[in-house]
Amino acid sequence: MRFSTTFVLLGIALLLGGFIYLFENKWESTDEILRKREQKHVLEGIGWNDANKLEIKAPSGELVLERVKEPSDWRIVKPIQYPAEKAAIDSVVNTFEFFSYKGKIPQEAGKTLDLSLYGLDKPRGSLVVHYKKDKAEKSVTLKFGEKSAVGDQVYLQVEGNPDVYTVEPTLWKNLDKKLTDWRDRTLARFEVFEVEKLLLGVGDTELELAKKDDKWSVVRPYADRADDDKVRELLTQLHDVRVEEFTADEVKDFAQYGLDKPALRYTVFTRGNEKGSSVAIGGPAPDNAGRTYARNLENETVLSIKSESAAKAKIDPSSLRSRLFCDVDPAKVSRVSIEKAGAEVASLEKDKDGWKMKLPADYSFDLGTVVPFLNKVKDLKVSEFAADAPTDLAPFGLDKPLGKVKVAWPAKEEGKFEETSFTLGRSAQKPDVTYAQLAGAARVVALPKDAAELVERGAIHFRNRSMLSIARQKIVSLALTEGMNRTICVRGANDKWTIEGTTTEPNLAFLEDVLDNLCYLRAGELVAEGAADLAPFGLDKPQVKVQFTYLEDAPAPATPPAEGAPKPEPKRIDETLILGSDTMVAGTAACHARLESKPFVFTVEKHVLDGLKKDLRPAPAKKPEGPEAPKAEPPKEPAPQAETPPVEPPKADAPPQPQPPAPAPAPAPSQPPAQPEPPKADAPAQPQPPAAPPADAPKPDAPAGS
Repeated sequence: MRFSTTFVLLGIALLLGGFIYLFENKWESTDEILRKREQKHVLEGIGWNDANKLEIKAPSGELVLERVKEPSDWRIVKPIQYPAEKAAIDSVVNTFEFFSYKGKIPQEAGKTLDLSLYGLDKPRGSLVVHYKKDKAEKSVTLKFGEKSAVGDQVYLQVEGNPDVYTVEPTLWKNLDKKLTDWRDRTLARFEVFEVEKLLLGVGDTELELAKKDDKWSVVRPYADRADDDKVRELLTQLHDVRVEEFTADEVKDFAQYGLDKPALRYTVFTRGNEKGSSVAIGGPAPDNAGRTYARNLENETVLSIKSESAAKAKIDPSSLRSRLFCDVDPAKVSRVSIEKAGAEVASLEKDKDGWKMKLPADYSFDLGTVVPFLNKVKDLKVSEFAADAPTDLAPFGLDKPLGKVKVAWPAKEEGKFEETSFTLGRSAQKPDVTYAQLAGAARVVALPKDAAELVERGAIHFRNRSMLSIARQKIVSLALTEGMNRTICVRGANDKWTIEGTTTEPNLAFLEDVLDNLCYLRAGELVAEGAADLAPFGLDKPQVKVQFTYLEDAPAPATPPAEGAPKPEPKRIDETLILGSDTMVAGTAACHARLESKPFVFTVEKHVLDGLKKDLRPAPAKKPEGPEAPKAEPPKEPAPQAETPPVEPPKADAPPQPQPPAPAPAPAPSQPPAQPEPPKADAPAQPQPPAAPPADAPKPDAPAGS
C-alpha cells in the first residue's frame, strides 16, 4: 500500500472520530434545548389558546379583554364594549408559550429584594392572565419594572414569586398601546367563503340572497338566479372595508351622521351565526374630505371609512342578478323541442347512438347542428330586466308568443327528466327587442333581437347545411353578373371553356375559383325558409348573381335496358345563386345567399363571396420581361431569276455533252409567296425565334474554343 493512501485513510478516521465525539458530548438534541428553555419559562404551562381574559394596566390606560369565541375572537369589555383587533391580541397571547427570562435575580434566604432598584415597587404596568387549565380557572399576574442597566431588557416579577427576572421588552411594548390600537378596524367581521346569506338594502330597495350548493340566488323580493361572481366580488369589497377613524362612542342620535336613514345597509350571515353582522353606511363627513360615516349595529359607535370604499359598496341590487338567462348544460341535454304558434315544429332526442330527428320525419338532418343550437340557448344573456311580475304580458308580445323552446335532461331519479322551457315574444313598440319568460317564473326579461331566431327558424336549425354537390365537369355553362358586368362562359369539346359566341378563352384561373366555390357550396347558417321578402337580406339587389347549367345523370331504369338500347341522355338543370348583404355569424364575416331551387335564405362565409366576385373576361397579356424583342421585318420579294439561254441540239458527229441540272421552276405569278399573318390588334407582337447558329459556333454557356 502506498504511503499517500495510508495518510488519506488516517485523516478520514480522525474526522469520523471527532464527529462522534462532538455528537455524543457537545451537540444538544431538540428535546434538551426545549427542556433548558422550559427551565427559564416565566408562564409555565400557559399556551396561546389557554388564556380567556386579559387585564392590562399601562401608562396608556387600563384595558380588559375577554375571549368571546374560540379560538381567537376577542372583545374589549373595559373601558368600552368593542371587538378587539386580532393582530393586537395575537401579539400578546402568542408569546406566552415561549416567554422566557434572560436573567434572574433570586432573593437570598432571609433577605428581601429591594424592588425599588428595579422599578417594581411601583410597577410601570401589569398584565393579569386568566386561563383555564385542567378544567380549573386560574390566573397569573406579571409586573413590569424599569429597563435594565445593561441591554434592552426590562425587569419583571411574577406575583407570588420574590425573584426578579430580566426579559425581552417585546411583550411590554405590545401591552403599552392606545385604546384605538386595540380596536378592530374591520367594519364587519366575516370570512367570504363562510357567508350563506346576505341582506342588502339600498334606499327603499331590499334584496335577500342565499347560497345553496355553492350557487347564489335571489330569494326576495323575487326569485331569480344571482351572478355568483358578482356576489363574491361584493362580499370581498364589504369584507375589506377598514375603519379609518373612531368618530364617537355611545352615540344616541345618529341622524347627524346620516345613519338614521342610511344610504346602504347590509347584514352578513355566516355558518352557525343566525344573528348576523349588520352594517349601515351614512352620509359624508363634512369636516373630513374623503370620509363617510358608518356604523356596525352591534354597538353605538360611529366610525368613518374611506368614501371610495363606501361608493364601491353602494351598488344597484339588480346588478347582482345573473345575466345568464337559463341554466343549461349542453352535454346533459337529451331532448329538444321547438314550438311555433302553439304547434311543435321540431323535435329531437338523443339515445346511446346519438341524436335523432323525430319531427319533421324524413328530414335532411345534420347531426353537427344540435350542439351549436344548445350553445346558443346556454349563452343567452339578459339585456334588461323588463318586469318582475307583470300582470299583462301583451306589452311584451308574450300573450301571443312567437314560440317556445324546451330542453330536457335525465334527472337523478331513474326514468325522470328535468327541463327548462321558455317562450319568446316581440313587441310592436320595440321590434328590436326579444322578450322572454321562463316557465314557472314571473319575471320578463329582454334578450337580443336575434334570440327570436331560436323559434323563427324552427326545424331548419337542424337541416343539412350542404346546398350544392356537383362534380365540376358536370357544369356546362355559367353566367356571372356583378353590377353592370356580365360574362357568359360555355364548356365545349374537349372540356374547353370559351366566352359565349367567341373562340376566346375566359380567365381560367378565376373560372377555377368560381367553380371551386360553387360545386360544393355549404351554408354557414340557415336563416329563413320560404321568405317572401328578400330585401332584409339584400337579395332583392344582390351583389353577385351566378346562373349555371349542369348535367344530372338519368336515374337507373327499374329493369335492365335491352342490349344495344341507347343510353339515356343526362338531364340539363338550370340553377341560380344570388349573394346579398353582408352579415356576421359567430364573429365571422359572412353574407346572405339563396339558391333558386331551394326555399332557404342562408349564409356563406365572406371568402365564398370573394371567390365568386371574379371578372371572367380574358386577362390582358403581360409584357415579356427583359429587353424589348425586335420587331419582325416583313418578308422581302424574291430576287428575279436570270433567263436560261437556249440549248442548241447536238451535232450528229459530235460526242454527247453532259447536261447541266434543270433550274427550279419559278413560282407562278398567280400564287405569290405566303405572307405571315399580321398580329391581332389586342395581342402583343410575338418575338421571332433566333436563327440557328452555325455548327461550329460555341455554345452560349461555354467559352469559345472549348
